[in-house]
Amino acid sequence: MEDKKIQDKSFDSVKPEGTTIERLQEQNLQIQDVRWSYEDMNILSSGIDKLIDLQSHLNDLKVYKDNVKQLEAEDEDLDRIIIAKERTIDDEIDGVIKKRKTEVSATFDSQLENTKAEIKKVKAKREKKKSKKVSERIKEETADLRSANETLQEDIKHTMKNDGVPKIFNTRLFHALYYPKGFADIGIDMVCIVLLFLLLPNIIFRYVVKTDEPIVMGLIYFGVILVFGAIYLAINAKLKNRYHETFKKVKEIRAKILINNKDIKRIKKSIQKDKDESNYGLEKYNKEIKELEDTMDLITSKKKEAIIEFESTQKTVIANEIREKNKPELLNLQQKHDEVHELSKEYSQKVKELEMQLAATYEAYLGKEFMNLEKLEKLIKIMEAREGMVISEAMKLYKAQMLNG
Repeated sequence: MEDKKIQDKSFDSVKPEGTTIERLQEQNLQIQDVRWSYEDMNILSSGIDKLIDLQSHLNDLKVYKDNVKQLEAEDEDLDRIIIAKERTIDDEIDGVIKKRKTEVSATFDSQLENTKAEIKKVKAKREKKKSKKVSERIKEETADLRSANETLQEDIKHTMKNDGVPKIFNTRLFHALYYPKGFADIGIDMVCIVLLFLLLPNIIFRYVVKTDEPIVMGLIYFGVILVFGAIYLAINAKLKNRYHETFKKVKEIRAKILINNKDIKRIKKSIQKDKDESNYGLEKYNKEIKELEDTMDLITSKKKEAIIEFESTQKTVIANEIREKNKPELLNLQQKHDEVHELSKEYSQKVKELEMQLAATYEAYLGKEFMNLEKLEKLIKIMEAREGMVISEAMKLYKAQMLNG
């Protein structure tokens, strides 16, 4: 019998040729005629021709089942392809929409960044001018105090010079060590103590003596304290004996300088905190900054409108364009899927009809056992070997052979 199976699994050949369907339809009519012709006849008394007919019908049934199996596989393949295609379309839509939306946002974001950079530049210029004006105002409003401090510094020089005090003693460090006045001088004293009595001994211990003996470290500390302490006390005793009154006057003058410095700091702090900028000539910069900030608000508003427009209109247009582009291919797949699905249903129905006809016509007499092509072939060979044998006799002989091994 000619093989009627579907050989090509491509979408253009999932449907069997028309001749195959016609052949199967003809076989259905023959099977119905057999059932009608022999429905009242016991086929067990028939000859080999009935087994050959049954063999032909079983072969036809096998072809139908093979076609159904292949069509069902094609149906599943097409279903998966359609789902994958639809997913690909959705992914393409999502990707294009995301890209276009990003591009729209990027255009406005670029303008916003440029405007921010311009505002930053203008603010920098404004701050520079304000800083200059503030410095000028501080200089102007503290001019008298600074002038007074310069006069007081000259008084210190003249006082020390007239009393014969060496210039070396007219330094901030010296005054802080021997005649401290205020927290700044105390701070200088603390730094000197740390450097001389903590850091210096440690440097000598680690990098000069280079030993791990604790007693050596103690001796170094003791030696440093003894030497510098003795120097300090010696200078202090000499100054008190000889220049005490002079340094007492200098200390009083320095106290006035310290008061003036506090007033200068207070004025400077007050000016820096002053919110009134009307005297600094910053109107041009304020106007330019305001215009740029308004521009940023406008760009932000336009960006929001563009995004809303994109979401409400352009997004749909993009999706429709992509779906329309892929529509022919998707429709072709769906059409082929429908054709294969309907053909599979048709073949399945034919299988059911043929099985019922064979069951009514043959299986009722032969039993399920002999509705098998392999065993049926053996029965046919038995009947071919003995002319005139009927089916019932061939079945008995087959079973006897099976029992005897």
